[in-house]
Amino acid sequence: MVWMKFNLQRIAKRWSALWRRWSLWTALVVLVAGMLAILVWLAGRYEASQVQAHLERDTADAVSDISTTLTRNLHTLQALPTGSQSELAWDVDTSALLRDHRELARIELRDAQMGLRRDAQSPYRPVAWDVRQRDNSHFEISIACANARRLKAPAYSSTYFQPHGDGIGFEMMEVCVPITTAGRTRGYIVATYALQDMLVNLVAHSLTRS
Repeated sequence: MVWMKFNLQRIAKRWSALWRRWSLWTALVVLVAGMLAILVWLAGRYEASQVQAHLERDTADAVSDISTTLTRNLHTLQALPTGSQSELAWDVDTSALLRDHRELARIELRDAQMGLRRDAQSPYRPVAWDVRQRDNSHFEISIACANARRLKAPAYSSTYFQPHGDGIGFEMMEVCVPITTAGRTRGYIVATYALQDMLVNLVAHSLTRS
């Protein structure tokens, strides 16, 4: 009995020593695995923050490029000939403007009552414009020109979808430039932007590639 009791004590001590040893190794493995998981998580967060910062810089640059070009286009639109004796000059200047600026889909000259006097269309975007439907349904033009008349400054419309006859279409936006003489509005220049072409042509190529 004494010998058996002695053996049981030896076995218990051995198992106790082994359990302590393996528990220490297990704790060490768990600790290392936890540290590695934290490092991977921190690396992912850092990479995500770098990507987000890069996207924010690219977005700011794209907005700056678009804003600069829109402002320059406004100055060009305001310089278009609009007198009753300058129809030929209007046709020549608007054709050149539409040819040089792919983001512009259409330019219209309207009188003070929003009646259409002359219009020109981009050679790069053959949209089938229905003038009657455009006047009746695209109230964005009227709103933009009402704001332009009230502010005596160019005003932009909200975006809208211009359908094609083939079942597709484009997102468009209008800018209305008031024509004033001695403080009185005698007409409007309405330019139509194609939003997709704005992103393609007005943003730096380094941004569009990324």
